[in-house]
Amino acid sequence: MPDEPRYYTPEEQEFLRKYRFSTWWLGHRHGIAKVIKIIVFMAALVVLLWGMWVHVDTLFVRGPQETAALQSVFATQQRDVRATTKGTIAEPMVQGPVQVMQSGEGLYDLVARVSNPNADWYARFQYSFHSSAGDTAPQSAVLLPQAEQLPLVVFATPAAATPRDAELTISNFVWIRFDRHAYGTYETFAQNRLDWTIENQGYDQTFQVDNKTVGRVTFDVENPTSYGFYSPSFIILLKQGTRIVGVSRTTISDLRAGERESVSLNWFGTPPPATTIEIVPYVDPFDTQGYIGI
Repeated sequence: MPDEPRYYTPEEQEFLRKYRFSTWWLGHRHGIAKVIKIIVFMAALVVLLWGMWVHVDTLFVRGPQETAALQSVFATQQRDVRATTKGTIAEPMVQGPVQVMQSGEGLYDLVARVSNPNADWYARFQYSFHSSAGDTAPQSAVLLPQAEQLPLVVFATPAAATPRDAELTISNFVWIRFDRHAYGTYETFAQNRLDWTIENQGYDQTFQVDNKTVGRVTFDVENPTSYGFYSPSFIILLKQGTRIVGVSRTTISDLRAGERESVSLNWFGTPPPATTIEIVPYVDPFDTQGYIGI
């Protein structure tokens, strides 16, 4: 009769499984160890060869080309950043030295000239002068785009002696971007509004008023544009060469479109000797209340 099948308890089955695995492991462990060593060796060899190739490629093959390409990209980006920065951030206002001139007994005029190098920005600010005579009261001003040598003046500052160490002080300064979408370029905007003609400047140092000799400045201003302005001002600079020897300011009631006005200004006190006259119009084209008929 055939042998009856033998049945193992779960504990015996677990013992047999472990026994067979141990027997198999003892018979094959050396071979498995060799295979593992070979795999590890091959992996290390591949990593070593790859590292050597990367090193050689970086130094002699594609590395120099990629470095040159990156340098070109960085240089281009830097130029783009500079161009973008220049287009989005205004350059600083340029200030000239302060000049002090006596305008009367114990009275002095202080003047400094400022320029705006920006084509798309104008500025609003307050200015005053600090000197040995103290601080003058703040005054407001607007500096138009690309304005050159705008005189900032404080008249009749009292002082016992000529103010020394005079400095221009700027406060509440704000840059405002010119709206090209609304007006086009500033050049066109200014040409359509501020393209005034000033001519026939004269300076008479022997003009008589009530038997007193005073200086008298005269000039004509013509507005050929389509825009008129209320109360435009004119800063008058008397100069010897490039040096300012006298400064004054006059305001007329209005300057209408297409009109021409003759302006005169008496210079009381001792008329300063001057060889040239400079007339600087001053109006705020961004103040809509200053326009006639708008």
